[in-house]
This record gives sequence, C-alpha cells and structure tokens, in this order.
Amino acid sequence: MSDPRMAAEPTTFFDLYLLDPAQEESIDGWVERWHDLADEDGPPLHAFLGLTAAEYALWVYDPGVLPTIRIARLSGQSLAEVVSIRLAELDQERSTQDDTRRNGLRVWLAQQAQEAAPA
Repeated sequence: MSDPRMAAEPTTFFDLYLLDPAQEESIDGWVERWHDLADEDGPPLHAFLGLTAAEYALWVYDPGVLPTIRIARLSGQSLAEVVSIRLAELDQERSTQDDTRRNGLRVWLAQQAQEAAPA
C-alpha cells in the first residue's frame, strides 16, 4: 500500500488534510465549491472531499472526527476500531459537552455493525 502522504498533488480535501492537518477548517470551503460545481454527472460530495461513504457518514454525525479518520488511514487500522478507541476515551473523560459526539459515534458504530452482519 502506498503512503497517501506521498501523492504528487493533493486533489481532494482529504488529500490536502493528510499532508497538513491544519487544513481541517477548509472543509467548509470544499463543500461550498462542490455545491457551486455540482451537476448530475459530478462526483457525490463524499468522493469530492476524498472520503469514503462510511467516513462521510461519520463526519456528518461528528464534524470533529477528521483527526480520527486521519489516524485510521495513516495507521492502517479499521475506521471502526479507531472510532471505538476514540469513543472509549470520550467515555472516560465523561464531559457532558461530548454527549452529542459520543451519541453520534455510537450510532455510526451500530450502523457499521449492522451493515457488516450477515443477512
């Protein structure tokens, strides 16, 4: 597997974010650009941003999850595994400010488990 940080030219938001996490705030501009350019033949928003459908769904539940997605991609761990670790950390911190984030992560993990379960 090639190192995603070695891409010649960043072509999506997440390509850029992998190279420079300080770019996290620019995602809103990328979303605006997609809306400005969007047409029937264009890529879906998640692809335009450089996210998988699962990563995008996770980001919708928790816009602060980009560092977690980055860790999963760079470490080679599954996204569900990294999200589970992050959820355990948030549970230990017990901050009520993180209730919405924890709930979103739980919902996303439950959906992933349901999709992975045999029919």
